[in-house]
Amino acid sequence: MRRHACLAVLVACVPALCWAAAASPGTPRWHGSVTRIGPKLGAYMTGRSWHEGCPVGLGELRLVTTSYLGFDGRVRTGHVVVNADVARSVLSVFHRLYDARFPIRRLRPVDEYGASDFRSIEADNTSAFNCRYVDGTNRWSEHAYGRAIDVNPIENPYVSGGSTSHGASVRYLDRSAHRAGMAYDGGTLVEAFRSIGWGWGGWWSGAKDYQHFSQSAVSAAGRADAHRLDSFRAGLPRSRLGEHDPPAACGRRRGGRRDGKIYWRRLKRLVGFKKTPDDAP
Repeated sequence: MRRHACLAVLVACVPALCWAAAASPGTPRWHGSVTRIGPKLGAYMTGRSWHEGCPVGLGELRLVTTSYLGFDGRVRTGHVVVNADVARSVLSVFHRLYDARFPIRRLRPVDEYGASDFRSIEADNTSAFNCRYVDGTNRWSEHAYGRAIDVNPIENPYVSGGSTSHGASVRYLDRSAHRAGMAYDGGTLVEAFRSIGWGWGGWWSGAKDYQHFSQSAVSAAGRADAHRLDSFRAGLPRSRLGEHDPPAACGRRRGGRRDGKIYWRRLKRLVGFKKTPDDAP
């Protein structure tokens, strides 16, 4: 409790960009803000989630503060640290999750767990920035840049070879039974991150990281979408679109422009493409 109180003091009274919005009837208004990492919070993070030699400086990070709904239905306030260039988009995701009444177990910087991913996961804590390597490599994780978030890691475990390192996650290995807090394709959580152009570790081939959302995961999502696109294109009459992509085919023959519009309209419905707003802080 002292550690949590300490963090509350560190993030209090910091100049911020703040938002408040009405929620559904009976639910308190959502509140959210983006603040710079102040001297006290920076000192708290130093030697824990951040240290000299990290790929980003403290000045490149932001603290996102947001209302969220717990599994018990109570409204709480949580914090995550992310890169400044994605902070506003991340805040919009949490706003969307709040409006959808999507539950989150805990939302605290990983520093509260000594920057230990294992301890944070065991607490079912949703966190973002942590200056660390990808396990088993000397390559920086996307978390080290503040451009990845792990959400409800017990309900959404990392699964390799059909198993997980966390006992509480075993009951969530069956992804066909959609339960509170889970990430699944087409579900509230995955769609919220898709809306800002982020991908999901559940789309990866081989090992699945169901808790993981990041910008880099888009490439994996793109591969899955490309597979669906190939299947989609295989069903199109070659006599109408030929062997070229629609932009190349359009204008080459009568009806090409109309065919291209039909193609892209169906493609956007299939893949779920959306424009991403400018995320500059």
